Amino acid sequence: MADVKRKTYTSSEVKARYNKKTYKNYHINLRIQEDADVIDMIEKEKNQGYATTEAIKRLIKKK
Repeated sequence: MADVKRKTYTSSEVKARYNKKTYKNYHINLRIQEDADVIDMIEKEKNQGYATTEAIKRLIKKK
């Protein structure tokens, strides 16, 4: 039998591949004064124990 070398992947490479095919990332910047109402809504959700992503999802679904 011939020795077949298989490429091994580091944990971070595997995670990066998985994340790339599984998730879509968004980044937003909110201005403190101009977007105070949006920031306040997100912070109220977070104060109820929701993570930022979950808080934003809940607010979108309420619309």
